[in-house]
Amino acid sequence: MSVTVRTTIVDNASPALQHAIASLTDRTQLHEEIGAAVQTLVSEYLIALETVRNDSANALGANKSNFLSKIGEDQTSFAADADKATVSIDNAAMGRAFHDIDIYPTGGRKFLTIPASAESYNKRALEFDDLVLIFSHLTTGNKGPVALAKPTGGKKERLTVLYWLVRAVHQVQDRSLLPSDEQITTSAITAIRGYIGRVLMKQGL
Repeated sequence: MSVTVRTTIVDNASPALQHAIASLTDRTQLHEEIGAAVQTLVSEYLIALETVRNDSANALGANKSNFLSKIGEDQTSFAADADKATVSIDNAAMGRAFHDIDIYPTGGRKFLTIPASAESYNKRALEFDDLVLIFSHLTTGNKGPVALAKPTGGKKERLTVLYWLVRAVHQVQDRSLLPSDEQITTSAITAIRGYIGRVLMKQGL
């Protein structure tokens, strides 16, 4: 997914700044400055958000996965040309900031595996070699497999559920996953002011 910033964002800038931008014959370098600034904003926002958004890990008593901080550190980039700056996030899950998303099994699988314990959190089911299927015994509704469990051994062998099996997951939009429009606009305008200021200094103005 990507966030595109064009210099139409200067509608929120002062008349003097708008005039300075309008006088530029090539805005590529300006857009590079905007792209770099907004990318930094997004990266730092995601890294900071990681420290306060660990609901699943906390609920299971597990170590956090660092999912958001990894995206912030390694999966953001920007591109710029004379028309615009585009900040991209190479992770489809971040589309949730703008719309609901539905997650389905891939690779021919029939179920998603949802971690049910600290032991299985942030691990794939294939990393365990002794899991067994648990089937529903309900007389109505889903009668198929509902979980993957691990035998605990002992005279009266018990099963510990490590994963719940679901056919799909629906996640509602969460705009707080990314900086607000106001934060992005402020970052872009700050970059514009810095760039224009350096241009004017070179021109002795």
